[in-house]
Amino acid sequence: MIFFLTIPIKHTAPRDDITINKALVNGDGWRRDHLKAIEYNYKKSKFFDDIFPFVSSLIMNEIQILSEFNINFIEQIKNILGIETKTIKSSDLSNLNYKKDDLLAALCKEIGADTYISPQGSSVYIDRDTIGGAFTRENIKLYYHNYDHPKYNQLFGEFLPYMGVLDLLFNEGVRNSINIIRSGRRELIYYLDFSERLKSI
Repeated sequence: MIFFLTIPIKHTAPRDDITINKALVNGDGWRRDHLKAIEYNYKKSKFFDDIFPFVSSLIMNEIQILSEFNINFIEQIKNILGIETKTIKSSDLSNLNYKKDDLLAALCKEIGADTYISPQGSSVYIDRDTIGGAFTRENIKLYYHNYDHPKYNQLFGEFLPYMGVLDLLFNEGVRNSINIIRSGRRELIYYLDFSERLKSI
C-alpha cells in the first residue's frame, strides 16, 4: 500500500491565493508523524542506520515556510549525492507576470538559457496553441526529458518505480544512488520528434 506524507499549511488566505513561498507550515506534529512513518517502513532497509539521521535532520528543523522547507530538502539531497548544479529561485527573478510555458520561456531568457529540457507531461500546455509554444517563439531550443527508470533493491514485493530519492537512499546508500539515477538517462527528445511520437500513439 502506498500513502503520501503531506505537510499541513496554515489557511492564512483562500487556498488559491496562497503561493508556496508564502505558505506557512501548520504546527510541528506532522514532523514526528513523518519520521515515525519513515522509520516504520525503512527500519529493515540495508542503509537505514546511515540515512535515517540525515532524514531526521531534514524533517526536524525549525523552518516554517513551506518553500524554504522544500528548498532546504532539495539542497541537502543535492549535497549528499554530490550534485553541484546551481539552483535559482524563480521568486528571485523578475519575469513572474506570465503563466505556464510563457513564464518558463521568460525565466530562461532572464538567466540567459538558450535550451529548455521539459518533462514529457508538460507538452499538454506547451503545445496547446502551437508546437513548441513560447519556447519556439522566443528562439529557445526545446527538448523533452527521456528517462528509463532503473530497477534497484527494494524491501517489499514487486519493484515500484518513482518512489522518490529517500526510497533509493535507504535501499542503496549514498554511493550507489547517484550512479543508479544516472543510469536511467537516455538521449533527449527534440520537441518536433516528440510531437510526431504523440501523433503515432
